[in-house]
Amino acid sequence: HVLSSSIPPHLFNQNLGFSLCNKLLMSAPTPSSKVAARSVVGPSNGRTTFDPTQTYAPFATGGTIEGFVAPGWDKVAAAFGSNFADGQEVKAQLCITRGDGEPLVDLAGVNSSVAAAASSAASDSPGDGDTYTLDTVQPVFSSGKNLEVLIVAILVDRGLVRYDDPIAAHWPAFAQQGKEGITIADLMRHSAGMAYFVDPEDPENKFNFLTPDDIIARTPMHELIEKSPPQKFGQGRRTYHFLTRGFVIDGLLKHVDPQGRTIGQFARDKVLKPLDIDDSYFVSLTSEDVARASSVAKLCPSHPSYIMSFVLGPAMMGVESADLQFLLTFLDPTSVAARCQLGITGYNEDDPQATGTYLNADDAPARVAEVTSGWSLASARALTKVLAVFTNGGVSNGKRIISEESAKKALGGMVSEPDELSNLNCEFSQGGLGNIHSLAKSFGFLPDDAVAAQEGWVGWFGYGGSSNITHVEKKITMSYTITGMGLRAPDPRGLVIMKAVAEVLEQESSQ
Repeated sequence: HVLSSSIPPHLFNQNLGFSLCNKLLMSAPTPSSKVAARSVVGPSNGRTTFDPTQTYAPFATGGTIEGFVAPGWDKVAAAFGSNFADGQEVKAQLCITRGDGEPLVDLAGVNSSVAAAASSAASDSPGDGDTYTLDTVQPVFSSGKNLEVLIVAILVDRGLVRYDDPIAAHWPAFAQQGKEGITIADLMRHSAGMAYFVDPEDPENKFNFLTPDDIIARTPMHELIEKSPPQKFGQGRRTYHFLTRGFVIDGLLKHVDPQGRTIGQFARDKVLKPLDIDDSYFVSLTSEDVARASSVAKLCPSHPSYIMSFVLGPAMMGVESADLQFLLTFLDPTSVAARCQLGITGYNEDDPQATGTYLNADDAPARVAEVTSGWSLASARALTKVLAVFTNGGVSNGKRIISEESAKKALGGMVSEPDELSNLNCEFSQGGLGNIHSLAKSFGFLPDDAVAAQEGWVGWFGYGGSSNITHVEKKITMSYTITGMGLRAPDPRGLVIMKAVAEVLEQESSQ
């Protein structure tokens, strides 16, 4: 979106803990003016800067930041910059708006040294991996699940479904194997028991994989869903649907959408094009889509020595927090956690049975298949416009997408259930939005100020560290996208930003 020129620019405060270049933003952004870059040099806490391969941070320190910050929100910009200064970021965007699009924070940052190394790596994937702006798209993983929330809310708004409808009432074949009682609300709350799929006619496999071709063709995917028995489902039991919620919604759409569109087609027609973000939010990414995108960023994993020394090592020794212990469950390919995350195969031509990982989000097969629950690509600006529909009673970017009543319905019906994978207890609305504060309390190891900072927020997070959340009462929508993959849950970079946002909102409320 174009930031309003009527909002006066706010220069970064020099006393932010890191130095800035001399080129400061001298005028509000317009379509023809480029916002000046700001340099973030060295660690914000005075620690010695090491070579990236020997640092005690996952990435090299330093970088540059460009964008816009509204008066009173410089503390949030400082928090965003501190993550670069401390070697916690590669490339990242932060977009915060109030109401229907009033810009508060709109920033993009690049760790130049790591970005150069990442972009020089050989890859057959689309996108040059080099240019990074406020409109660059990157994989956002589960932060894209909020688009599914809006798609189902549109179906409810049009009177095509209700949240308490059994899915089988619209898709009769779904009732097989005891699934006749699973409702749309169960699915949206991750309580449908469809976190992975099992073919009862194939006793050699405990669970079955989908291929990108299965997803694109739709019928093989839908048939597997129909004959798959559910895991535990219903109120009181939940298994988080890492990749599969969108697949079931796609099957529902085939039966209730008058045009029988795929989930990606429906999203483009009913959400992305009306919000003018069909060039910065992609459910799938073909070569034609790449030509429309501003630029496509690639992912960058943490340095292996950092992962072993500060993530997996402590987890295996049991000396770190519960979030690291949870990571170990994914190392067992037979575990429920692995089944839920590694449910798609067919990316490696030399090993057709190899399952995909988050790095496959950089590969063409993953990008062509419509995996809304896990592998959409978007900018922070675009994510914010999607979720702002619920912030603003059905309106975003000046367009009414759903009625105010339908927006309230999607936010209502919060139910708290323990998750079989993580043992975390998070509330989800009937429309599928997670209560971020309830999740923060469930972790059990976060400081009080970090938990308090998340009160009132709903939405969801993405693997690696992205987030797409809204504070409906405060009329604030916030999205944070990253390319430097984190392995912590919750991501410490996001917590730094959320605490700063909470402080700013507290100051505003006291004035």
